[in-house]
Amino acid sequence: MKKGFKTGIALLMVLALAFPAAPAAAADSAEDSGGFAETLSMWKLLSIDVEVVDLTHQMQGACTDGRYIWAGWNNRRIITRLDLTTWELETREYSEDDWVCNHVNDMTYNPNTNRLYVVAFDPNDNATRGDVAVFDPITLEFIELIRLTNDGKVLRINGIAYDRSRDEYIVSVSGNAGRRFAFLDADFQYLRTVNADRDVTLTIQGIETDGTYIYRSLWDFNVTNVIQVFDFEGRFVTQIGTGTRGKVLEVEDIMYDWSGNWYLNFSHRNGTGGSFYYTQLRPAADSSQFENMLGRISLPPNQIL
Repeated sequence: MKKGFKTGIALLMVLALAFPAAPAAAADSAEDSGGFAETLSMWKLLSIDVEVVDLTHQMQGACTDGRYIWAGWNNRRIITRLDLTTWELETREYSEDDWVCNHVNDMTYNPNTNRLYVVAFDPNDNATRGDVAVFDPITLEFIELIRLTNDGKVLRINGIAYDRSRDEYIVSVSGNAGRRFAFLDADFQYLRTVNADRDVTLTIQGIETDGTYIYRSLWDFNVTNVIQVFDFEGRFVTQIGTGTRGKVLEVEDIMYDWSGNWYLNFSHRNGTGGSFYYTQLRPAADSSQFENMLGRISLPPNQIL
């Protein structure tokens, strides 16, 4: 079964795009909600365009370790790795028979195992709702499939995050309006579940953690994309706006590199690809944090997938 492996080619230079920062009054009020901003300031890092305009060929779940950002593309059967220091884009394309990830709703990276873990359920097959596909982060080669269970039953998930501070995984449990988070040990054995005390009317996308809070990204066509924040007991902390409209950009995932840097990725609703953004979740007294991040790299090129 043939697999393709190719390197993306730089084509066009992209100017960094900054969304306006939240007004000072909003930043002050955020102190009552964990110090989070009400609306994010975001810097556009890179757009990845697809050769064929197709709404089913969109970027989906992603994760980062600070050096690379990995992302999956549904129906394209592709895993990509973007080098944040060189902007080189590596891709591995799988045949239909070899592809096990289906929608690729979320993924996470564990530095202890040096593996990518990808939510791999087939929405038309309930038996796969607990499936996690394991990949090598450098070769992007598929290694094995893990099925998550609790008390002998499939643990239905739609998001996954690795908590480096505890050496545990957090998964967003589907069903029951998406109101639960489950905690798993380093071997993916079930530990406990908490209820998230916030109803969900939007589509749940990827999740992330920084060891203190759990973050989940939410999308709907008719509203702005948002990030919801919970503590480890499922208590709602706050909701953060992204300033992006769901009918133009669909937030897919939120990513943390465990060094103070945050990223978001969006699919383009017109079917032309996806974009990566750099952000911070708390209002900064100055812009030095952003300038330090962007100053260590040259402006990135567009990429064609």
